[in-house]
Amino acid sequence: TYDSAPSQPGADYTDRFKALIEASPVGTASTGDIIAVGEAEIGSPNWVQGWVARVDGNDGTSGNTTRQRSGHYGGPIAWDCTGPQETNQYGDERFESVIELIDTTEVDMNGVPNVVIVGSTTAPDNPDVYAIKLLGGDPCVVSAERVIGDKTDGKCHDDFAYSVREVGFEMGGDEVAQYDLVVTGATNRENDNGDADAFLLTLDPATLQRITGIEMVYGQSSSTSDLHEEGRSLHPVEAVGGRTEGFIICGMNNADPLGVGDDQDLYLIKTNSAGAASSTGDCEKETDWGDTAVSWDACANLKDAAHGTDDTTTTDVISVDTDDEICTGSPKKGVGAGNAAGAVLSFSYSPNPVSIGRDLEVRGIRGSSGEVRVRLVDAVGRIAIDRQLANGQQSLLLPTGLLPSGTYRLVLEDVRSIASTSIVLVE
Repeated sequence: TYDSAPSQPGADYTDRFKALIEASPVGTASTGDIIAVGEAEIGSPNWVQGWVARVDGNDGTSGNTTRQRSGHYGGPIAWDCTGPQETNQYGDERFESVIELIDTTEVDMNGVPNVVIVGSTTAPDNPDVYAIKLLGGDPCVVSAERVIGDKTDGKCHDDFAYSVREVGFEMGGDEVAQYDLVVTGATNRENDNGDADAFLLTLDPATLQRITGIEMVYGQSSSTSDLHEEGRSLHPVEAVGGRTEGFIICGMNNADPLGVGDDQDLYLIKTNSAGAASSTGDCEKETDWGDTAVSWDACANLKDAAHGTDDTTTTDVISVDTDDEICTGSPKKGVGAGNAAGAVLSFSYSPNPVSIGRDLEVRGIRGSSGEVRVRLVDAVGRIAIDRQLANGQQSLLLPTGLLPSGTYRLVLEDVRSIASTSIVLVE
């Protein structure tokens, strides 16, 4: 486990990692370091900043080399867009995706590859895409840092970046060159309301500036309703093995194309090399973005502690196929709801951690096939509590009064599947 070491020890701050890579091994090492990115609440009043940590790939420790350290990023910025906060304002920064560049020119003086991270910042007002490049993958040495989003039309749009990739091959057309960076996420620059769209944006790998390659949004726009599409991950597709080159984006869509009133659906986009997702233009539209350079880099002291390993086994992968575009065709198709045989065993619980002597409540047990066995297993595999639930029973209380403190595994199992989670008992 790792702690971002906030400036106010004892404060109720929250840290989380969201993405990681294994970096290329340096020198004679056989294993690369792990570079993990996310966010940490640092400073007052509980500002969230982007956080990157580099640790040893063998045992997770830090400080064994000069690169094994952590940095946090964030600070004030002023946009010339309309709104109540046009002066220097602090906001929240969050890192969502990280890659190590494969371009052999993108290295430090020792030949160690550079690393690019993307996320978002809310300084000074509305969220914008935030990207940084670390020289040689060192969390405290920045070679480029840029905010991308507003400014071109004088409005404060909401722009979130969730995934970045490097195009590692020559792509047809003039929009994308080899080693360009592509980013996806969500933006409301088409309509300044809750109607967000997924987007695809190309960046210069040297400066992280936007380039006049692809600046496209995807979704079903509406000025009166809160339609919402997000791109959460993307993959460049090379024209080999019969594939059509371009990009695949996955994410979510709440336009409810089936008309069944559910909140959210899976969303897949396949584009060509120019970012077009259809020949009719029903699903995409070109947009205009702005960017500005910032300098927020800072080093942080990483605290780490040993933590036990935890192995979890899951079973029963369910696959349902659909292949109709959401923007064309009638009637529109979607992924089926499945049936009882395809249900997945799930449950909820509280509290966690649980004080010894207080009952642990297991509830909301769904998707079971017949009777469910509930066990609480300690760190060395010994069964501390073992209960059998009748078919259809959805809750029970597990007493903890006779158990020692420590980390346990709460395991639910029926004849078809297993579901589990970690539980901590404290004095």
